[in-house]
Amino acid sequence: MKDQRAEEHWNAHDALQKAESFLKEKLETSPGTDISLQYAILFLLLNDPERAEHHLQSVSSTDPNLPEVWLYLGIANIQKSNTHEAVLCFQRAVSLAPTDLTARSYLAEALRLNSELGLAEAEYKKLLEITDRHIESHVGLGSLYETLGKNAADYNQALYYYGTALQIADSRNISRRLTNKEIAALHYARGNTCIKLYKIPEARVSQGKELLKQALGHFKKCVARDPNPWAKEAVAVLEKRLGTVSFRSVMEEFGPLVMAALAGLIFLGTQVYALIGIVNDSPMSIVSYGFLTFSAIILLGSGFYLPRILPLPIGGLDFPQSRDSIVSPSVPWAASMIDQS
Repeated sequence: MKDQRAEEHWNAHDALQKAESFLKEKLETSPGTDISLQYAILFLLLNDPERAEHHLQSVSSTDPNLPEVWLYLGIANIQKSNTHEAVLCFQRAVSLAPTDLTARSYLAEALRLNSELGLAEAEYKKLLEITDRHIESHVGLGSLYETLGKNAADYNQALYYYGTALQIADSRNISRRLTNKEIAALHYARGNTCIKLYKIPEARVSQGKELLKQALGHFKKCVARDPNPWAKEAVAVLEKRLGTVSFRSVMEEFGPLVMAALAGLIFLGTQVYALIGIVNDSPMSIVSYGFLTFSAIILLGSGFYLPRILPLPIGGLDFPQSRDSIVSPSVPWAASMIDQS
């Protein structure tokens, strides 16, 4: 596997070098906007945003209303982690080409990375109104709701959008195909969201270990596609957690039922004893009746809240959520540019 990846890496490297030689010759013999833009794309593919910007700025000085210039300037700023400037560039690109889905997709992602979650959510949903097969938007909304993470509803929304992205990943009519590494990252994100949801008391009460089993399954699928060290550690922790029977795990699973049953017995016993006392002219004192009835109610409430007051840690680990994009929008022209070389 490593040899295959190394070969693929060097093949890609050779292709980009050939493309650079081809474009350099073209730029010298017949300079123009198209060649400068393709040169910029090449440097973006090489993750060299400064050199890309050099060519893009030369184009923008002669044609400032070309949408592609602002799109690629935005991508360059994303690579430099300058998300605020990236948002401005993508907004300009969208204003010049409102129907360009790639520009809108990048704008939504830049807004998310810039923590403008409300605007990002609206932009992603606009894209899904145009086409529900826009996989970058499903993944982006999953990341957005996972980041928001205020309550169980947010995490359930994240699981829904991540799950939809995984479901359509093998379809033909989607915005773009995902790489093996991107699918692995999606499984990691979904597993991590299951863990976060498990930590919310009401979700832990209603779904319990099922969330941990789902998380384990996704982490395993992540490791199978890409040896993510955090996913490997998550698999080890969860396998140990799910395979170990302890007082805490038993109390978490059966404690509420046991306490509710005890509360019911105490309450029923109190009522029967009080009734027998009335029949035999030896009624229970009001203090005793009130104490036992109130104790039953307290015990019942404690059983209900037990999972909230006895949270079970997942091996003491918080698995990290990557701030980077799980799936980046596609860079247009990239494949055709390399083909021309």
